[in-house]
Amino acid sequence: MGTFSPGTMTAAVSGSFHRHMEAISSAVRDLTARSIRVLSPADPRVVAVQGEFLFVASDRVRSVRLVQTFLRRVRPTISLCVSM
Repeated sequence: MGTFSPGTMTAAVSGSFHRHMEAISSAVRDLTARSIRVLSPADPRVVAVQGEFLFVASDRVRSVRLVQTFLRRVRPTISLCVSM
């Protein structure tokens, strides 16, 4: 993982890869063009498919079980916390 300089803006883009990959990719491009470092997905190119799951080039681990665990944990959330 790269280093951060003080004041570096970062972002994460979230959404259904199946339904919104074009919009997710566009958001990553737009943020990057504004010198905002996108942490996730850093590279939204789809490189693998396992059943209903899409994995992108920047995924370090391609594990359906890991994705399912993450989704179970975030599904009940009703808010997004942003800290800068």
